[in-house]
Amino acid sequence: MADIEDLIYSRLSGFAGLAALVATRIYANRAPQNVTRPYIVFHLVTEETPQPQQVTGATDLIRARYQFDCYAENLPAARDVRAQLRLALKRWKSAGPPLVQVVFALTAIDLSEPETRLHNCTADYEINYEE
Repeated sequence: MADIEDLIYSRLSGFAGLAALVATRIYANRAPQNVTRPYIVFHLVTEETPQPQQVTGATDLIRARYQFDCYAENLPAARDVRAQLRLALKRWKSAGPPLVQVVFALTAIDLSEPETRLHNCTADYEINYEE
């Protein structure tokens, strides 16, 4: 059985527009050193299981907030990766398991890292799913 991070990786690496930019350079938690750019790193920010009285129907629902960091050599390239990420996650549902029910775009921020001279266009998403 796949876990949610495996499912996220499969979704992103299988989305043609995003794969054209980053290929399979999509990493959970940390990228390897000296990775080719552009690439994406994602990690879990928060996760909660709503109490039964907060939801109707199944109580196996998990609300997970993930941060996606889209790294590139310049800001336009990082923004292009983030735009394709948004398209990949927009209206995404899966047959499961895990069963992705809905994905919400939360925040987007443009950052730069002077030490590495990389641009990072970050985006947070809430992914609601059942295991």
